[in-house]
Amino acid sequence: MNRKERRAEEASKRKAIKKSKKSGQEFEQKMALFGHLPDTCMTCAAPFDKKNRDMVMTWHVAVREAEEKVNFIVRHAGRKQ
Repeated sequence: MNRKERRAEEASKRKAIKKSKKSGQEFEQKMALFGHLPDTCMTCAAPFDKKNRDMVMTWHVAVREAEEKVNFIVRHAGRKQ
């Protein structure tokens, strides 16, 4: 392995480390938003059970990272019947 190849390998390792640190920070920021989860629907005030799998899979979640705000909306609440 010559000098040019070693330097290229070291540079790619540094890039990989830098990328993993950045993705780790982004993950930590998104996990911090879990503390902002509301307990009710934003439009119809229906209660939200975080342990109910059906509710978790069917409700719409709107995350606004700039405002650090999380909103829940029941899928049928936004429709006119």
